[in-house]
Amino acid sequence: MPKATVTDPAPKGGKQPAPRPVSVKVLFQTYAVIWMRDDIWRGCDLTSNDNIGEHNPVLGTMRIRLVPGATENYLRETLLHEILHSCWAMSDLNEKPLPADEDQEENIIARVSHLLATIILDNPDVFAYIGAQLYKKKAPQ
Repeated sequence: MPKATVTDPAPKGGKQPAPRPVSVKVLFQTYAVIWMRDDIWRGCDLTSNDNIGEHNPVLGTMRIRLVPGATENYLRETLLHEILHSCWAMSDLNEKPLPADEDQEENIIARVSHLLATIILDNPDVFAYIGAQLYKKKAPQ
């Protein structure tokens, strides 16, 4: 897995947040995480100008739009949102609709929670980035 670079400046105390990840593994598929400048996003045929992120299982990509003025926390949540789209796709929720008499919330949570737990275990660097306050690495002195 390629190394990412730190994108947030080091806060006081000499510690750095986790870098933006460049890939995320979801079960058997590794997605490339592409951080796209807003001007490039708008000129790309594969993206919608209305979206902030896109998940494409066919291309194996998650594209995150770097909207001017967006906070890093907003980008973190957008990445998590795209990861959850991959969970939805991997759990066959589109292919196997829920029976009307079942508790839909419990069924959806059961289908996705195992996937998400595996994703967290397989991608500690991604979740260090998403939970930026959980990851503290001393900056070079």
